[in-house]
Order: sequence, then structure tokens, then C-alpha cells
Amino acid sequence: MFSARAKLVADVRRAGLRLAALALLLVSLGLTACSNSSLTASRAGAQDQSPNSNIQTGAQTPFDPSQYRAQGQVQNQNQIQNQAGAPTLYEDEVLAAQNNRAVKVEVTCTTRVKKLLPEDTRGRRHQKFLLGLSNGTTVLVAHSIDSAPYVPISPGDVITLHGEYIWNAKGGLIHWTHHSDSPRHEGGYIDFNGQRYQ
Repeated sequence: MFSARAKLVADVRRAGLRLAALALLLVSLGLTACSNSSLTASRAGAQDQSPNSNIQTGAQTPFDPSQYRAQGQVQNQNQIQNQAGAPTLYEDEVLAAQNNRAVKVEVTCTTRVKKLLPEDTRGRRHQKFLLGLSNGTTVLVAHSIDSAPYVPISPGDVITLHGEYIWNAKGGLIHWTHHSDSPRHEGGYIDFNGQRYQ
């Protein structure tokens, strides 16, 4: 029994030394906050495919402060331009949903209204309009005006909306841009000129 205990203590000490050596190696490489999955991805040389990611795995050094400083400067320049009146457009979620031919996916975007369409008055009434995306496609928005207020928009206006995207060959549809009337479905909204329509 004594030898089994001594062996266990020796094994624990060896494991502790290995962990300490690994921690020292990670600190020397600047990987202290790196998770196992990103460390594995960087060793494999994979690229992070998420549209909002600022971290490129597979680089020589996974953490390069100058890269983030440079991006911060660009963001600050954009903020200055935006204060001068140019809106910041955000279409990543809708573009990803289009590319993946997604059905029933919640998306949020900030983009321009391209064209107003006649209201759909059959059944539940819907305000309909097209959003013009940066890739040249359009997305139809069907906003229920029986569940939410009418949004007083015109072509060229910039809106932010959240709703459910359904892919189709014409670019897709976003609906459910109103408050939820069911606990089984997330509510949506349209923000325009500082007011939320839901």
C-alpha cells in the first residue's frame, strides 16, 4: 500500500511539472488566454471562418497587439465618419444566411431600403419592402402591421431590423419583425429614426 501511494504521489508531481512547463511555454508564446480549441486550430493552420472574428488562427503568433491597434484606429475613423452623417451598415448575418441558404434563422442587419412594395392586405396585413445588400441582391421584408406599427420609411432610408430569415432564389425573405405573440418564437423589431417598431 505504501508503494502504491508513493507511486501516485510521484505521478501527480510529474503531471504537475508537465502542466507547469506547458503554462510556461504558453506564456512565452503569448497564449495565456488561449483555449484548447483555438490552440489546436492554430497548430493546424486553420482559418477562423466566423464573420465577426478579429482573430486569425494559423498566424505565426496568435496574439499580435499591433493588429488590434490598427483595427481600432480604423474603427475610430469609421466612427468619426459616421458622426458626420454616413451610417454604418451591418449585413453579415443576412449575407451568411443567403450563402448558407438558411431557413428560419434569426438575423439582425442595418442596411438601406431599396424599394417600397404594395401592402399585402390578404389575411394579416403586411408592409412590404426590399432591402438592397452590398452583394447586389435584395431581401424582401414582410412586416406585420396587424402586430406592429407601420414604419414610415422611404427608399434610401437606413433601418436596423431583427427577424426571421427564409432563403429563396430571389435573395430571401425576412419576416417576424414584430413583438412575439408566442413563447415558442423570438420577437423581432425595426428601428428607424430613433424609434423601435415592434
